[in-house]
Amino acid sequence: MDPTFQCNAQCVQNLAANANVRLTAVPASGSTFAGWQGACSGTADCSLTMDMDRDVTANFSTPPPGMARIDVVPIGKGSGRVTSSPAGIDCPAVCSISVAAGTNISLTAMPDGSSTFVGWGGACSGGGGCNFSANGDQTAWVNFDLKTPPPQSCSAIAPPDDVPMQQFVHAQDGTYYACYPGLGDANGTLAFPRAFNDPNNHGSVFEFVTTSNDHLRDQGGSSEGPRPQQQPSGLVMYGDRGHMFPVQDAVLIRSWDTSGKALGDAVLRAQNFSGSPDPAGGVFLAGDLSSSIDRSAALSHTAAMYTGGGSVPTLRWGPSALASSGTVY
Repeated sequence: MDPTFQCNAQCVQNLAANANVRLTAVPASGSTFAGWQGACSGTADCSLTMDMDRDVTANFSTPPPGMARIDVVPIGKGSGRVTSSPAGIDCPAVCSISVAAGTNISLTAMPDGSSTFVGWGGACSGGGGCNFSANGDQTAWVNFDLKTPPPQSCSAIAPPDDVPMQQFVHAQDGTYYACYPGLGDANGTLAFPRAFNDPNNHGSVFEFVTTSNDHLRDQGGSSEGPRPQQQPSGLVMYGDRGHMFPVQDAVLIRSWDTSGKALGDAVLRAQNFSGSPDPAGGVFLAGDLSSSIDRSAALSHTAAMYTGGGSVPTLRWGPSALASSGTVY
């Protein structure tokens, strides 16, 4: 009968002369068997005849950890810089690195002179430091905003670079109105939004014109706080449902085509939300959202993407649960 013994560390076994021995290497959890040295070689079981003293070494190794990808995504109207420890990220120049899984990551946000740091989203939250363990792929959103808001004037515009823009002069409505920055699409259509609020009128108006100052049409709406979002074709806005609407915790999404024709609305119950445009067309919402306007509809901390300018507002994807709780900027 072959002798039986077990070694969990360096050991010496005294065996009968000419005994036949079979050695089997069994790696512990998290390790791999790398091979024999001395009287044995290779990685298979080792058979020996003890016709003399023999030394055998079993080599075990721990595999390297997996890799994790870290991405930083700047959002907001401001600008700034984000660096990382360990070094590698210097965003907006370099916004992604790959590190060994489990690495402790620290991100530092530094706003430019014209901007302020608002806070983090994704892998981090709040307005302080950003520290986390890279146990898997992680994305951190960094929000920089301008120190002062843009002037509330209809003379401000935000066109694609290749479309010349001119101001279209309009008549004043109501006893009070506020002009928002104008926008333009890639087809040369300009939109100039304004909100009005007097004792008898509450709402907003979007004036659509061309770059050659041809007036296309005016489009009214109930929202007193429209947030128009630039689109490649047409226009989309999200905002409150309006002063007279019985459900106050709601968001209205409305879209127009490139001729200024209203295409439709989507209304859902929402609180503590924010949004941004999809450069390819669409509007992204994140916060406490529901799937309908029904006051009994449950709110959940989610994100969703809706179709934008040139199409009726419909849900493109989501709602998907956000990775962390807290205010969405």
